[in-house]
Amino acid sequence: VLDDQGPRAGVAVRAVFAGGGPVTATTDADGRYRLEGIEADQVTVLATESGFAPTFLPSLPSGGQEIALEPGATAQADDLLLLPGASLLLDLDLPDAASRLTVTRAEDGAWLAGQNVQGAAALELRDLPAGDVLVQVRALDPFGPPSTPPISVLLVAGDAVPATLSAPAGASISARLRGRGARELTGALLEALDPATGDVLASARSGAGEVALGPLAAGPVTLRASWTPYCAADPAWVDLHVPAGRRVEDAEVLDLGPGDRIDLGSLDLAPDGDADGMDDIWELAWH
Repeated sequence: VLDDQGPRAGVAVRAVFAGGGPVTATTDADGRYRLEGIEADQVTVLATESGFAPTFLPSLPSGGQEIALEPGATAQADDLLLLPGASLLLDLDLPDAASRLTVTRAEDGAWLAGQNVQGAAALELRDLPAGDVLVQVRALDPFGPPSTPPISVLLVAGDAVPATLSAPAGASISARLRGRGARELTGALLEALDPATGDVLASARSGAGEVALGPLAAGPVTLRASWTPYCAADPAWVDLHVPAGRRVEDAEVLDLGPGDRIDLGSLDLAPDGDADGMDDIWELAWH
């Protein structure tokens, strides 16, 4: 293994092959390595060293040349010249929620680097291969803030390239959830749903009647509020599709825009929503 000054000692080298491994070694003072105990007939060789991009034999940033092996035989590999790495200097402006930052190669989506991030921060990622990469942040919580749109960055070998990543302005929805006799509910559930699939996009439970969802990604949603005092079979159970429907077909589709702030006011989850003297759960069972 070589750098631009000649043989390099202390470089981590590993053989990568299907169905096992990797087998690892470290270069000696002459830059030589020996990988033993490989149980495969085709391998690729990868070298990693601080200050350089991961380099595949024969000096490629990805893929690498496969080396054919015969059982019990020793193969002589070509010299491997380490590729200079690039650095990515990121200025992050993100919500105060645990998220995962990833850097992938634009060409094929291969993972290059990743790190947990949160809030505003300055971050440096080193030893990346030169070329076009995509940088994106996704919330670790599936009901967390929306993902950032991926940004494209051209990394240059030997250089530190700056980039800024900001979270999109998220929408928010608030409401007051009330039960029988306009009593403010604690523990009632408000959910934002995907109108096409019914999947839950975000959810929150009320405290003293107040509940808020957000930040939410822009796009269409429907809302469902529910109150289960004891169990789903309790006659006081209520499932309300906003604005005032007891069936999913009655839900109104809201088209959220970036930064929208929507206050639904008070939503009444009275068990007898139509005030006819019979709790609605029994009426729904008859239809």
